[in-house]
Amino acid sequence: MTHDPNASGAPDSPPLRRIALVTGAARGIGLVIAAALEAAGCTVWRLDKDSDETGERVVRADVRDPAALAALALRIADRDGGLDILVNNAGTMTTGPYDRTGAQDFQELVDTNLGGIFHCVQAFAPQLRRGGSIVNIASVSAQRGGGAVGNVWYGATKAGVVALTSGLARELGPRGIRVNAISPAVVDTAMT
Repeated sequence: MTHDPNASGAPDSPPLRRIALVTGAARGIGLVIAAALEAAGCTVWRLDKDSDETGERVVRADVRDPAALAALALRIADRDGGLDILVNNAGTMTTGPYDRTGAQDFQELVDTNLGGIFHCVQAFAPQLRRGGSIVNIASVSAQRGGGAVGNVWYGATKAGVVALTSGLARELGPRGIRVNAISPAVVDTAMT
């Protein structure tokens, strides 16, 4: 009998159950994604800044907070040995004509929709196992320049998500990590 050096849970060894982290998982699309992953047999960590849920793998944190994400990465590594799936779903939307959007609203869009992915990838990509994946939630607004009057700045941040996804796919592909974006249309959620 030979000894498998990766049997201890090293980042390249597949776990018995796939481990996933979903951001923005307290409601809407993120809640459904987390439930679908659990139904498929994954162990799911749920992260949301507005979560009222409690549980061992439910985390109330903001994707704009690198220190909180770094602490969570350590918890996940300690508890589950790493990640197989990272779903960057957390996002925000500000609507209104292009010339009536304030600088603070615009900055929140950028910091959440793009910065949140930046911080999550920085914190969690190092522990993604070979064969793992990152799924970024973009929007059809990325291809439509906002899609409707009042969504131009939201659409711009989601276009950034598409570009960021393409670049990350090239950089992480050689490590055996897939990076893809999903671009939903309008979904009936509290945000829309």
